[in-house]
Amino acid sequence: MSLWHFVLRNAWETADLEPWGDDGIEHAARWGGQPGAFVAALRDAGYLDGSVAHGWMNRAGSLVMDRLRKKTERSKKVRGLSGESPGTPEATVPYRTVPYPTLPTSLGAASAPKDSAFHSFMDGVLKSYWNLEPGKDAPAARAQVSAAYKRHGRAAKDILAMAGGDPSRARKGADAIIARMAKGNLSCNLDTVARHFLDWNVDPEAYERETKTGR
Repeated sequence: MSLWHFVLRNAWETADLEPWGDDGIEHAARWGGQPGAFVAALRDAGYLDGSVAHGWMNRAGSLVMDRLRKKTERSKKVRGLSGESPGTPEATVPYRTVPYPTLPTSLGAASAPKDSAFHSFMDGVLKSYWNLEPGKDAPAARAQVSAAYKRHGRAAKDILAMAGGDPSRARKGADAIIARMAKGNLSCNLDTVARHFLDWNVDPEAYERETKTGR
C-alpha cells in the first residue's frame, strides 16, 4: 500500500499522520531502509509538512469534499430516524465537487448523457480496455455495459474525483497505471487504478519515467 493510499484510507479528512508517527508513515510506504531517513526525505522534498501530507486538498479535494457531504447526509438521516431535532443547519463548505450521476437501468444511446464527465471517462475505458460498446442498441451489448457500470462505477467515480472532475486527466492517469501493470504482467481493473491513482497524480512525469526505467 502506498503512502498516499494510506492517507486516503485512514486520514482522508485532515491528511494528518501524527497518530501513526514516523515509524508508521515509513511502514505505510513500505520503506525498508534506515529508520527515519524516508520521512526526513519527504519533509525535505516538501511532501510532508510535519506530519501532514502537503497539498492534500489539491490532490484529493474533490473526493474529500464528496465524502464529507455524504458523511453529513448520513448523520442527518440517523438523527431523523432517532427522532432528534436536526438543530441548526450545518454550514456548507464552498468547494467544487464532482456530480455522481445515477446509473441508468438501460445504457443505450438515448439514456447515457453524452456531456457527462463520468460517462465520458467510463465509456472510453470500456471501449479501449474491455472492447465493450456503450450506446449500442443490441440487448447483449447493453447488458454487458450495464454490468460493467455496476461493477466498476464506484472506482470510476473515485478516479474522476481525484482527477478534479477532468475526464481527460482521469483517462491519462488510468492509461499510465494500466501500462505499468501490463509491463509487470499484472492484472488490472478500475479498482486497481483507483488504488494507484494518487501515486500517479502526485507527479505524473516521475511516475511514467519510473515505468519506463522499470523502477
